[in-house]
Formats: sequence, structure tokens, C-alpha cells
Amino acid sequence: MNIYLIGLTGTGKSKVGKMLANKLSYSFIDLDEVIQFETNRTIEEIFEKDGEDYFRKLENKFLKQIPKVERCIVATGGGTPCFLDSMDYIKAEGLSIFLYTPVSLIVDRLFQSDYSQRPMLKGKTKEELKHFLSQKLEDRLPFYSRADFSIDTQNAESPEKLASMLFVLVRIMEQEKMNKLFKNNQ
Repeated sequence: MNIYLIGLTGTGKSKVGKMLANKLSYSFIDLDEVIQFETNRTIEEIFEKDGEDYFRKLENKFLKQIPKVERCIVATGGGTPCFLDSMDYIKAEGLSIFLYTPVSLIVDRLFQSDYSQRPMLKGKTKEELKHFLSQKLEDRLPFYSRADFSIDTQNAESPEKLASMLFVLVRIMEQEKMNKLFKNNQ
């Protein structure tokens, strides 16, 4: 079973995903890193040269190339589930978890890091970033809300605690899946 982490940029999908994969002994895949490796270009270069529509098609293509039978934690891009049939695919192929983080917290995190490589955020002031991300969350919430689970990341005191919370959730889901298989084979 693959686990797909979805949510806005800056929610911790990659950081927490790596920790969770380590705890579960799963593989970890960052979809943005796959795209950059496969195209030999940065996300920013793809956006600048070919535009967002082209990027979303690439994103969908590489999402569907992730092995289905592997036990992977997949950190998706913030917009991945919102374009083409990506959310339908995610729902059909694994467990989806929406990491909800309040926009004000995301903005604070991004301003403490180098967010210049995130093409949709580049060059924005703190207020512009807050407005932009609030609008993105509003636009994307219908897709994010289709996730199997939603986790408010504020409830975890640290990325490590969030990874531990998700570890318990995934183990419970694995056990339920095994129970269903056992019942069906009786």
C-alpha cells in the first residue's frame, strides 16, 4: 500500500514523509524530485519555459509511474491532486492523507527558509504570500478534502511527533486491510 501525503506547499509533506518512511521501513518518493531527476531541469525552469499546464501533465505522468505494489510514502506537490485525474488515481492506488497547516504558519515557515525555488511563490512579500496561499487553499480544498484522512499539523508539536502520529494511523490501516483479507479468505 502506498501512502500519498497531500496539502499546500510548506506543510511538511517531504520532511515528515521521510521520517514516516523511515519509521515504517517504506521507500520515500518526493514527486518534485522525481520530476527534476527525470527531466534534468528544476521545477522553476519547467514553469518558466513550458508553463504550469505542461508541468501538471508531467506531474500526473510521473505520479502514475510510481510502483503500485511498493510500500512507499509519496510526498506530492501542493497542486498534484488538483489537476487532471490525479486525485482519482491517488484514491484508487493507496491511502491519502491531507496535512492541513494554517496559512499563517506556512508563511512563517517559508519566510524562515529559502522558498525562491518554489516558482509560484518566488518574489512575494509576506502579505502577498499569505493572500496567495489562502486563495490556493480555498481553490484546492475540494480536492484535499477527498483524502482518506485529514491531519491538522498544529496538533503535533514537531515534525517527529507528526510522523509518529501518522505511523500509528498507517499501522492501524494496515491491520484493517489484513483483517479484511483474512475474513475474505475464510
